[in-house]
Amino acid sequence: MIKKILTSLMLLSLICVVLVGAETRGQSQTISTSVLGQLCSEDGDYIYNDETKGPTSCCAGFVSELVTGAPQAVVGRCTANCVGERESLGAVVPGNDIQCCSGLSQYIPEGIVGTRGTCVLGGESTPDQRGSTSTCPESCVCDEDSISCPTEQQTTITTEIQRNSVRSTSTQDTSGTSTQEEAITTSTVSISKTGTSSTSIQSGNVEVVTSEKVSVTNSKLEMQTSSGSTKEIKVMPEEISEILGTTSIETTELKEESENVVYSITGSKKGKFLFMFPVKMKVQARINAETGEVISSKKPWWAFLAKE
Repeated sequence: MIKKILTSLMLLSLICVVLVGAETRGQSQTISTSVLGQLCSEDGDYIYNDETKGPTSCCAGFVSELVTGAPQAVVGRCTANCVGERESLGAVVPGNDIQCCSGLSQYIPEGIVGTRGTCVLGGESTPDQRGSTSTCPESCVCDEDSISCPTEQQTTITTEIQRNSVRSTSTQDTSGTSTQEEAITTSTVSISKTGTSSTSIQSGNVEVVTSEKVSVTNSKLEMQTSSGSTKEIKVMPEEISEILGTTSIETTELKEESENVVYSITGSKKGKFLFMFPVKMKVQARINAETGEVISSKKPWWAFLAKE
């Protein structure tokens, strides 16, 4: 009886050994077949710790990354070798075909040659004839050799804006006419992203929001219109109150209207109703952000009875 039991156990053990061996050979065959003929692994493919099981390195242009839950022989997975945000793409040399990672765009400052630029987060850039890009990405600050964009770590970019402002001056000639001269004015502006498609521009105590593509290129605040042209914003938000003569600015939006850059403003003015009673009048206005011209202004119907 005992002899029969021992014999049965031996047979059962032998069967288990055969089944495990067959399963192991099947797994090995599956791994080998999937990488048959490959000398290196490309995007999404595994690399192994044993060359008999598959490629042990990534092909050119790919790097290895650690993976979890992979078969025991796997030591990593190959992924495209890309450049991260605000990192350099290197020099323009043969064989340098590295690209920006997903969601990033190439940027090369205008006038800079010999470099493939940096990778930035933001609006799409337009290549020029040299293969570089000449449009500063949305919500970014660009100059001849650097670029700064709002990030999760640095949510606001502060920069100096320079623009030519026109002012009238009196002359002392015999004609008694006045002339206009241009003066360079400098303002401090802060730019931040307030949403996936919204940007905030603050100058002085006035904040402007816009869904348009705005950026700062070589100390100039600019907006790209729907036709692709670039408009310089010469009137800063802090100047709006002075232009309108308002006491306070409640909301200001920068938008495009027929290829023009326009501020749409809601504010209030102090006045005296019937020249005696202090009141506040709500004012809605539109101002050309390039010239400072008041396009329209709307006041309460009784405004003619109030002295501003």
